[in-house]
Amino acid sequence: MLIVDTLFFIFFLSFIPISWFIDATALGLSSWPPTVTKELVAWWVRLCDPLLGNPPLWFRAMTWFEVTIYPFFCTACCVAIYRGLGKSRWIRIPAVVFASIIGYSFLFVISEYVFGRYKNPAPWIFTSAYLPYFVIPILFAYRTYHPAKSVAGGKKRLSRESKTSSTEIVKTRQTKRRSSGTLSTSQSVQEENVIASIDEPRRLRSRDALKKPSRT
Repeated sequence: MLIVDTLFFIFFLSFIPISWFIDATALGLSSWPPTVTKELVAWWVRLCDPLLGNPPLWFRAMTWFEVTIYPFFCTACCVAIYRGLGKSRWIRIPAVVFASIIGYSFLFVISEYVFGRYKNPAPWIFTSAYLPYFVIPILFAYRTYHPAKSVAGGKKRLSRESKTSSTEIVKTRQTKRRSSGTLSTSQSVQEENVIASIDEPRRLRSRDALKKPSRT
């Protein structure tokens, strides 16, 4: 995986425990999450997120959706990234849907703090903490439609092209020198050996491909 895909992988993997242990406190369950997590969330609520401490009905509905649906999607994203986004085109539409859901959820929360009855005591801290959860899904959705090309494949293609061009150059030189009468027998043999050494791996690959049984 490339570095950017590794970062996406870490983001979606970390999203699962955050949903289950942090955001689940908005559901008001007595047995979940653990007490230590509730104390940490209580500190965060006092710092910059009062909506999480006293959530309205619409916020609880979004939290239920997040706790039950998001982990499955995040797992699918991790699988797609591990397999390679170029091979996992099935993740494209779910990625766009997920980015859209995250986007309007974030806008709902921001609108509540700006126009609603909840006043955020530290809006810059809140925005800095939650903005990545708004931006990264959008970037990932874009990434699924523009996956990185294989570096190994590019190297193999360049190698084949360089070998082909080398063969053509040697043959062209031979033709010109034969027509001008400046090509000796020993030089011709040497250049034929060069061409053979370049073409031999290609012939072997072609022969192996013909030997492989066709799949039906």
